[in-house]
Amino acid sequence: SVRLCYRPIILPVLLVCTMDVTKANMKEAVEKIECLLPTAAFVSFDEEMTGISIAGQSDSIADTPAKRYSKMRNVASKYNIIQFGLAI
Repeated sequence: SVRLCYRPIILPVLLVCTMDVTKANMKEAVEKIECLLPTAAFVSFDEEMTGISIAGQSDSIADTPAKRYSKMRNVASKYNIIQFGLAI
């Protein structure tokens, strides 16, 4: 059986539900997300990766946005996503 773990927390003017998504309940979770997206006031995501830096590649306050993006793209290309968070 598929099990979604909804734990509603009622805050003033805000309803928070959490869900643990696994291989077993992925289809049901995707269906729920697809239902929520059209009415979402905002969408935000976060991810955890297997690493966050590359040896020999340092950040500098003098980096242009394009240079910073290039560095972060290299990091994102090297490591794997191991967890993904979504706020709708």
